[in-house]
Amino acid sequence: WSLGLVREVLGARLPQRFVALDVGSSYGIFSGLVKHEWPASHHVLVDFPEQLLLAHYFLGRWHPGCRIAGMAEVAGQATLTREWLTQFDFVLVPASCFGALAAGSVDLVSNCASFGEMSRTCFKTYIDSEPVTTARYLFLVNRIQSAPTYDTDLTILDYPLWGPFRKLHFGIAPVFSTPYLYPRKSVLFSGKVATNPYFEYIGERSDA
Repeated sequence: WSLGLVREVLGARLPQRFVALDVGSSYGIFSGLVKHEWPASHHVLVDFPEQLLLAHYFLGRWHPGCRIAGMAEVAGQATLTREWLTQFDFVLVPASCFGALAAGSVDLVSNCASFGEMSRTCFKTYIDSEPVTTARYLFLVNRIQSAPTYDTDLTILDYPLWGPFRKLHFGIAPVFSTPYLYPRKSVLFSGKVATNPYFEYIGERSDA
């Protein structure tokens, strides 16, 4: 669904060799799908080290022969510039090294769900960072309100949906939005907890 949405809204806008940054990339499924669709693209994955280890294996198996910069290569760079990133197909950046990404280093920033799971301080570290604020395109799928599922006060009003980006697409995410979760209460029984829907947004930087 997410790949189709990006292809529909940004397919005619993205250059073939664009650089994409996926924050909270998990094992790399979204980056791998976008790479399959745009083979000349470059991808920066940001997550915890244990997730990036899985991503290295998964992406290497799915895209044989691809150039992957692992955590050791990233740790050896004081600054991660666009010129350095584009030497590789995939660059695996531990969350602790996110600050090394330079302004103007990426074209597209994406995040699915994990921004809404963060504390306000952590969220602001990402959303106000130079790689995000200088990117041309922003793709978000996140909860309209994080509480009560997560212990954070973030809501849709905290995302830069009305500036500095202008809307190309906005809606309720049909794949991610479910009215209830059923957490297990015991071996035989589950509870029923109401959840908040997710919004999906694609924007272009206003001054681009």
